[in-house]
Amino acid sequence: MGSSVEKVIPTILSSFASFQPLGSNSVRSHHNQLHGQQLYNVRITDAAQNLENTYSIIHQPQSIKTSVATNDTHNSDTNMYNFFGGSKKIVASEIDGRADHLTKYVFKYGTKFYPNAPCEMSGDKTLSLQSTITQLGLTNPYIATPEYRTNLMSNQYEARDFVLVNSFKTTGDKVENGINTASTSATIEIDLTFSQATSKKQLITFVEQANCLYIKNDGISSMVKG
Repeated sequence: MGSSVEKVIPTILSSFASFQPLGSNSVRSHHNQLHGQQLYNVRITDAAQNLENTYSIIHQPQSIKTSVATNDTHNSDTNMYNFFGGSKKIVASEIDGRADHLTKYVFKYGTKFYPNAPCEMSGDKTLSLQSTITQLGLTNPYIATPEYRTNLMSNQYEARDFVLVNSFKTTGDKVENGINTASTSATIEIDLTFSQATSKKQLITFVEQANCLYIKNDGISSMVKG
């Protein structure tokens, strides 16, 4: 029995060696307060060997409640699942303008900016929505769905599902194409400008890292190629 197992193991290991690297993705969150200012320089430190994307939402923490009024579920300011940043908000049965919406942003890593110039959006956030759709390769995304109310309309992205997406992919390689923040120790910076000072908001950034498990002929596995 023992000799049979010893003969099978090399065959299994050689089969693994002929496979493509085994891939997986992991996500970590970073929280930064947005309170009392109109301009922010947010710095995110994350040790990732292959950081591909970041997803940033603007959230307003809500106090713990024992009950929720029916109207609160339809108001952007009292619904804990709504994301801020867009120029519109939902107030009961109507669409209204938001005073503290995001007007400009840019990501920076090292000496490179994403996009190459700050994205300015004094009014609606179409540029940001288009960037999100393009970078994630979305088709008919839910966030672009129209949001209808009694007299006015907007869309999900503008009124309650605003998110800043940035891709750090450097090549079309499906295995390894992101940035290595673990080796450089450089921070990811996000410059944010609002139409007015924000109050009691927080920026939650989710960092997506692509992982690869490499298996050698002798059965030793490693997350680093070589």
